[in-house]
Amino acid sequence: MTDAQPCSPTPPGPGREPLRVMFVMGGVIRSGVDSVILTLSEGLRRRGHVPVITPLGTGLIAQEARERGFTVDPLAKKRRFDVASVPRLAGMIRRHRIHILHSHEINGAFYACNAGVLAGVTQVNSWHIPPMESLRQNFRNRTIPCLTHRYYLWLMRFCADVITVSPELRRLLLQGGVPGDKVHFVPTAIDLEAYARDDTVRREVRAEFGIAEGVTVIGTAGRVQLQKNLPLFVRVARRLLDQGEKVRFLIVGDGTDRPIVERTAAELGVSREVTITGWRRDVPRVMQAFDIFALTSSSEGMPIVALEAMALELPVVATDVGAMRQCMDPGETGILIPPGDLEGLSRTLTDLLRDPQRRRRMGEAGRARVERDFTADAMVQRHMEVYERALRRGKAGR
Repeated sequence: MTDAQPCSPTPPGPGREPLRVMFVMGGVIRSGVDSVILTLSEGLRRRGHVPVITPLGTGLIAQEARERGFTVDPLAKKRRFDVASVPRLAGMIRRHRIHILHSHEINGAFYACNAGVLAGVTQVNSWHIPPMESLRQNFRNRTIPCLTHRYYLWLMRFCADVITVSPELRRLLLQGGVPGDKVHFVPTAIDLEAYARDDTVRREVRAEFGIAEGVTVIGTAGRVQLQKNLPLFVRVARRLLDQGEKVRFLIVGDGTDRPIVERTAAELGVSREVTITGWRRDVPRVMQAFDIFALTSSSEGMPIVALEAMALELPVVATDVGAMRQCMDPGETGILIPPGDLEGLSRTLTDLLRDPQRRRRMGEAGRARVERDFTADAMVQRHMEVYERALRRGKAGR
């Protein structure tokens, strides 16, 4: 290796100091990205390396990471667009003697890519969702997302390597001009120890939400934002209730579009049957109450919550977006439908509600698929390979 590590005079390697990786991400709203970073950090620590978690805010991931014993050093930017945070982050990179600066999504990339150039550190960036979808949720003006998207692509020149969680995201990067030898598809994974069916927990959670015996629960989890198309989830609730199905609907999460979802439920008269739990730190526990997992998103990368549902032996009904075809076997572990297809979603859920044996078979097949292809160890090992490649390539952007 050559001049990739000016802020760490002893680069990692056999008989040398551990690899020091700083993760930079949004950090205010708890998301699947945070789960990936925590799982990756656990894996790095088990291998004797040193993760440093640097959220841009002081949200839930900072608290959870500290409780797990990780080094957490929030950037805590003072405003939405805080240029002064860039040199502060560069100083933090030097202070922690970072080898790899690993940024996530658009917010993380803006601060990390610029600070990484100042600090002279090797950089890696991860794309978890199509960036235009993220930008549309923050900017209603069409011009701003387009310009920001181009700037984000331009920032990738400073990264030695780029990670995507779906082949579709890799294709978008290549179309945007990022060299193909820089871009790596690394599937998301989960720590299976946190996901095991427990009938006692199931009864406790159902009692917490007042779910009667014999009622089937259709649930989803994640940020309540435009991309998830949760009004569709609510409209399906109305359809199934009109059919006389004994069913309840749980949305585990919160977000900026919660008022829209609540208004839709009120207009359709299903507010009592559709519960939005708000932010929960025990998402795997709450999901124990589900009988069917539904994902209504209009856009995704590789949704970690779908893997979590499969690990909990739940059949998955999902829109055919992002990497869903890479993380499930249609017809075996669940069923895919076109995005926005109210009729197809209603029909599919009705069939599953009336066929508990099929639900059980799909759930068992889903758990087996996750155990085979989406373990935390495999994801950590793949990231280590990318990090080692990035270090060999030398200074970021060369």
